Amino acid sequence: MNPRSTDPAIFGARSLLCLEGWYDRQGKIQTRTGKTSFDSAVRWFDKEGEQDPNLRQSESISPTYRVISCPMSAKGPFSIGLPYVVWNEIERKFHLHPFTRSAIIDNNGVYSKFRSSSHETSRTEAIWILVKFPNSVNIGYDAVSVCYNANQKAVTVLYHGLKDEEAVFAALKTNGPLCFHPMFFLVAVYCLHQAQLSRYRTVVDGNIYQLEEEIGYAVPGRLERRDQKPVQRQDGQLIDYGTVVRRLQSFQTELASIGHVARFSKECGNFLLQSIEQLSNDTLTDSTPSFHEAREYILHKVEFSRGLTTSLLSQCQALKERVQSQSTLIFNLIAQDESRINREMAERTAEISVSSKKDSSAMKTIGLISAIFLPATFLSTFFGMDMFDWKPGSGSPKVSSYIWVYFAIAVPLTAGLAMSWSAWWKKEAAQYDLELGFPKVRRGSQALISKLD
Repeated sequence: MNPRSTDPAIFGARSLLCLEGWYDRQGKIQTRTGKTSFDSAVRWFDKEGEQDPNLRQSESISPTYRVISCPMSAKGPFSIGLPYVVWNEIERKFHLHPFTRSAIIDNNGVYSKFRSSSHETSRTEAIWILVKFPNSVNIGYDAVSVCYNANQKAVTVLYHGLKDEEAVFAALKTNGPLCFHPMFFLVAVYCLHQAQLSRYRTVVDGNIYQLEEEIGYAVPGRLERRDQKPVQRQDGQLIDYGTVVRRLQSFQTELASIGHVARFSKECGNFLLQSIEQLSNDTLTDSTPSFHEAREYILHKVEFSRGLTTSLLSQCQALKERVQSQSTLIFNLIAQDESRINREMAERTAEISVSSKKDSSAMKTIGLISAIFLPATFLSTFFGMDMFDWKPGSGSPKVSSYIWVYFAIAVPLTAGLAMSWSAWWKKEAAQYDLELGFPKVRRGSQALISKLD
């Protein structure tokens, strides 16, 4: 037993939906439906002979069908929502397809069919058909396993994880005579699954159309409306590009999921049509007119649903192209906005450059005037010190004997300041080159020159 396949913790927590039907002695269809808890499910399986006491006991065996629907586990789609003992009893009583459990816990869709033949007559005695649709949160996790016993004309069916369990059982009750055909149980789920897929596609279509109206450009069917304008945000920006791009990417993901499920549904429709034809040509099936009529109705039902799926795939492709068109439009609008911003920045930069040029001319004028008056300023400052005596009547000007102190301090201080500025400038230049990557370029050039030499 695979520990992932069943969940023992849910024993007695939920119930199973059951349905069975048979012909009574007067040839009328009798049905019984209801729910049974996990605790009493095993007893229900053992009451097969007690629940249909009016079955014909003659040589002509009357057809019967028994259906049970299992809920999906609370742990998710990768485990079976049944206790071990109940699952084992279903496998034993319903003679399920041997890969039913593996198909249910698998994430991908699968369909399978095989037969059992007599060793003596090579006549087909039983047929098993299994269909599991790909897992999808918005579409479903539907799985169905059917066994048809030709000798007993008995059909046993297991449903698991039905998204719309009530709709499936309503279809079975409404079409009672069709339930004696083993393919009808598969077709009922197939058609409802296609309807769920179509509804989800409609929701996505509506969301895409709403976004197209919000963007305000290239709205399908509205190109003649010239007065339509894009919706503005509160801050005045026409389109919130970040939100729009995220929504478009979400639509792409949803359409990819729809396309995957739809392609599987189309292939599954081909598989069901092939199975119906093979079942009709096989001697194991009932040859009564009612069985033939059921076969014709089921065949047409599958063909119709498969046609809808083909149309849905075309619609899905059109939606993808619309989303891609809107994505291209958004990125073009972003590029236009960036171009406009760059143009405005270039104009602003040009204005700043002109202003800087004017400031530079003014600074040159100030620098020239300062250069003209700097020598005179220096001389007046220098000879205005107390080191010189320019008083009248004192004879020739006198110079202090400590004049050397001025030069001893001023000259080293000026030299130190010049060297400090030079060191600081070299450091800033090296840092600037490092940020621009110039040292790497120089080293690469030197290495190339060395190799050439």
